[in-house]
Amino acid sequence: MGMECVTFGQRKGGNWLVAVLLPAALGFTLDALSDQAYADYQSALTPESATSHYNKANQLHQGAVITLGISGVLWGYNLFATHKAADGHRRALRQFIEQ
Repeated sequence: MGMECVTFGQRKGGNWLVAVLLPAALGFTLDALSDQAYADYQSALTPESATSHYNKANQLHQGAVITLGISGVLWGYNLFATHKAADGHRRALRQFIEQ
């Protein structure tokens, strides 16, 4: 949301918020499903069922790591872009004051 402040209300912050929160929400959901699949693996009664639940838990966990990683990369990029925009505004204000 820092982008909203440094762009003087050009409505860029909301888009970044959605872009970061959607993959994060998906990642946390996949992680919860992975935990449930792992619990099912631990209580499985047959080797085939255990293997199936274990593979499902691993796939869901990998999906969670990937989506949370995407969210982290987007958040990091947004922090960089916000810093760059704020620095540009700071320089413009300093130049205006010095004139």
